[in-house]
Amino acid sequence: MPIISAFKLPQPHQAAQVAQPTTTTTAPAGTQFFCDECTTMIPGISARVHCLTCPDYDICADCALTERFGGNHTTAHPAEVYRISGDSTLEPVRSQTVVTYASPPSISRGGTSVGEAPAGVGPSDGWGLFFDVDLNPSPAYSALMAAIFGNLDSARTGFLAPEAYSRFMDDMCYPLAENIWKANASTPANADAVLRRVYEALGLEHITQTRPGPPNRHHPMFQALLGGTATPSSMPLLTLRGLADLMLIELLSDPSLAYPRLVRAVQLYGLHHAEPYRRWGAMPRSVLPATADPRVLARTAAAEAQVRGAVANAAMGAQIQAAANLAAVNAVGGTQYRYERY
Repeated sequence: MPIISAFKLPQPHQAAQVAQPTTTTTAPAGTQFFCDECTTMIPGISARVHCLTCPDYDICADCALTERFGGNHTTAHPAEVYRISGDSTLEPVRSQTVVTYASPPSISRGGTSVGEAPAGVGPSDGWGLFFDVDLNPSPAYSALMAAIFGNLDSARTGFLAPEAYSRFMDDMCYPLAENIWKANASTPANADAVLRRVYEALGLEHITQTRPGPPNRHHPMFQALLGGTATPSSMPLLTLRGLADLMLIELLSDPSLAYPRLVRAVQLYGLHHAEPYRRWGAMPRSVLPATADPRVLARTAAAEAQVRGAVANAAMGAQIQAAANLAAVNAVGGTQYRYERY
């Protein structure tokens, strides 16, 4: 069965703090970057492409995806991708993604059709095997993941929010219990915390960003007793590399079950009508091995144990905090309440 979507986890009552990723920078914190093409400021949390040939040439993800270049910059220039651009308070974080410029597919917001797939990113001889013996992805697999990512990332942010991940699971007809974000969505904070722990345990490339929400509405007296403003939810945003690794895990954990689900997504997003997939024909079952890969199963088993322990500890901490909060409410006076565990 699919592993990441099948984690059976207790729900944490509040989000935990996330360790900051290791950074590799071209500029120290304090630098604010502007796109050298559209001239807009690149938000610190957003992606940035830095040319290694042109002096001081940085562009936003949107200009990079649409190949909106000026001056002497060309697609032949080597470039670095920063999944976090960086600003006065945030260190830049470099991705391991390799820049390959190609015209992006035309996305249908209704999820029914796309234009032609990027040229020059896939092999010309058909589907082939998605993974070699060392689990390295083929060009055909990488191009397919890029096309799927582009459909889900309709705003061209370069990242997939938890809701987009959940939509992808729905589009592949995963049952509710196997849609890990939706299954834990008693509150967005709970769902974000569980999904973030899974991404971290599996080593999937992602960033974290504060989830927008309403301001805290506690009465000042209660707020003081409860210890200040609550920590906002930190939602995990998946990169293209993260999505490709995630789907590798899904596909190789149970190929027979995952194959028809991926075919559904390809058809729903209209990729079977786009080149080169229209020319190649239907995606064959032979793109995947006959049985699960034991290396992937071992990786996910270790990750599941790690996530279970983290969520259990968070749940215990939340119970202690709930009891403390109730004591604070009782201290205000009036009706006395009692906290019970079930």
